Amino acid sequence: MKKIIYFLGAFTLLLNSCSHDIEPNIPPSDSSTNPANPTNPTNPTNPTNPAGSVLLKKTIHTDDSGNVSTWNYTYNGNKIVSAIDDTPESDVYYTYNGDNIAKLTYKLNNGTIEQEDSYSYDSNGRINSMTSIEPLDDLGHKETYAYNADGTISVNYYSGDDVSQTNLDGTGKIYFANGEVVKIEKFENGSLIETITYTYDAKNNPFKNVVGYSKLSFAYTSVNGVNHNILTENSTTTPLTTYSYTYESNDYPKTETETFGGIVTTIQHFY
Repeated sequence: MKKIIYFLGAFTLLLNSCSHDIEPNIPPSDSSTNPANPTNPTNPTNPTNPAGSVLLKKTIHTDDSGNVSTWNYTYNGNKIVSAIDDTPESDVYYTYNGDNIAKLTYKLNNGTIEQEDSYSYDSNGRINSMTSIEPLDDLGHKETYAYNADGTISVNYYSGDDVSQTNLDGTGKIYFANGEVVKIEKFENGSLIETITYTYDAKNNPFKNVVGYSKLSFAYTSVNGVNHNILTENSTTTPLTTYSYTYESNDYPKTETETFGGIVTTIQHFY
């Protein structure tokens, strides 16, 4: 299955394949709803932007074979509307319910829906499930989330078709520190099968001002930095992934380099 990783974080941004009541330490409220947030300085490339209004407008991705793709992002205020690329791959369109992202729709160039990811929320505005379906392949995946008193989140992973996802494939637990995911444990039949750990920089994530973004930071077992950017992703089952950055004067990423298994990808960011 495909998934958004970098919008949601990093180069795998759009379309990576997947291997498939105490308030927890999940990301804080979107900084976009607090324009006076002093930790979010004005965009130097657009000085008329007030603090809290910095939005990523374009990324240019170059792989180690020299292949280049460009993504353009559109917004309605601080709500993301679409992510459109210049390749035959599907584009992504976002649907909101209030300030919550309710659906991501992946459409091919001919308008055919390739994938839909839907999100539901509890009465406290926290995501409690996500369902991803691929109608063309009759596939479906579902995750449900339970919020624990110790600040962790427990996950159930289900698979099925594009109508029903009831086969329990495994469970997981997500750990947080300073509002960011720092560890995910995955289990099958009660046995630990994988542990993934994450480290972060202290700079600004390109999507930190997008309304609703922080609530999806761990959905689909794809971790994206919320306020900050991932530096390392270390799994017990796959090679280490590292990310390095150069920054604008306002501490938002200007360039990004991802290294995974000897494969290097670079991204340029434009705001």
